[in-house]
Amino acid sequence: MAHPRCGDGARAPAAEGLSARGAGAPVHGRRVPISGRHVVAALDQAAVSGTSFLTTLLVGHLCAPEEFGLLVLVLSLVLAWEGVRFSFVGAPLTVFLPRCEGTQAAAYLGGTLVLHAGVLGAGAACFGVAAAVARAGGDARLAAAIGLGTVALAGWSAREHVRGVLFARLRPGAALRVDALASGLQLGGLAALIALGRLQVGAVLVVAGAAQMVAALVGLAGLRGEIVRRGLGLGPLLRRHWRFGRWMLAGLLAYTVASQAYPWFLNGMHGVAAAAALGACLLPLSISRPLVVGLANVITPELSHAFARGGWESLRRTVRRSQRILLAPLAALAAGLALGAPWILDLMYDGKYVQYSLLLSLLALQLVVVAWITPIQQAFLAADRPRYPCYATSAGAVATLGFGVVLAARFGVAGAAVGWLLAVATSGAVALVLYRRMLREAQAPAAAAAAHMRAAACGASIAAS
Repeated sequence: MAHPRCGDGARAPAAEGLSARGAGAPVHGRRVPISGRHVVAALDQAAVSGTSFLTTLLVGHLCAPEEFGLLVLVLSLVLAWEGVRFSFVGAPLTVFLPRCEGTQAAAYLGGTLVLHAGVLGAGAACFGVAAAVARAGGDARLAAAIGLGTVALAGWSAREHVRGVLFARLRPGAALRVDALASGLQLGGLAALIALGRLQVGAVLVVAGAAQMVAALVGLAGLRGEIVRRGLGLGPLLRRHWRFGRWMLAGLLAYTVASQAYPWFLNGMHGVAAAAALGACLLPLSISRPLVVGLANVITPELSHAFARGGWESLRRTVRRSQRILLAPLAALAAGLALGAPWILDLMYDGKYVQYSLLLSLLALQLVVVAWITPIQQAFLAADRPRYPCYATSAGAVATLGFGVVLAARFGVAGAAVGWLLAVATSGAVALVLYRRMLREAQAPAAAAAAHMRAAACGASIAAS
């Protein structure tokens, strides 16, 4: 059975359980900027990011810098491979599932679940190779941490897949229940480790992975009636996801070079303590994740629905509304982090990294760029232009390789922070240029058609006279 080609000329179905107001419909002649769905999405991401924040903070506060540096390195690998899964499974699912209905949606979800398992297996194999390379290089502690990071990868990826399905269905409340369970289990496990005096990187990774896997299985059980296991059409699905995801993967590789590679640069050039210092400066920025990632989880399917129903003009309006939602709170947060950097670092790490407060103030500036660019990046996906985010992140990678590595080698943590910020700014500028180009290209056929109609009307008027 061929896999249903969801969204090929079809309209997106209405979101389940949504009122007109919840969908951001006009009220008393004006559009409501923030709906209850946005608030729930932000709360959900607060649970996810808050748990990650507390986990990382506990290790940074209670453990030695070397132990914290190991956690930063392993988490960078987990996030990098989660990006691979998102490229081939998560991002296409968010765009294509809103265009499916009935049995098409059930078959599509079954196929993406199989695809997710395959990507996860490949990730586990890559982690094994990375651990072997670290062991061959004489770093047994890093090798052991990477090996146990496989457990964290499995749990993280499984929970993110379930969350992706729920958000694509515009069910942030169900996602919040899954993530609240994962957070409760993970924080409870960490409390037990602290009480037993066993708070070490390996144990933290195992506890986190197990907690998230349990929550993912509970969430998957709630979706079992919406997923079929027969007639999945894996071949057509894989080809379609590859056509979409190859651009996402290329963008991921560029993003990894532009940002996630900096801890590894520092580890190789200046030691694991330098990687820990950069991680200490970046962790306070994760306070923004409940807003940025939480709203992005809703913004992307909203943009897909808007584009399917209202075309380019509806997409443009939704992008502008999303930018207004993000800009004010992120600008305020950036100002607070910049002004309070010494106090924040002293409080979080018991004075270990307070000498890097100026770098935290500098890195906080990127939040303003993120607020403006995030909806644009999601619009590229909704409009089936995955190559555009790839171009933007590639520009950031070029900036990193052009001067970021040189800065990190010459100035250490300070150079890496400046290179990070310049890469974000470069990527954001290219994304903005591409977005304006996309809108111009979309408007050109409509403008030509309108001009043709005006010319025809003018000709008819002259003929009649």
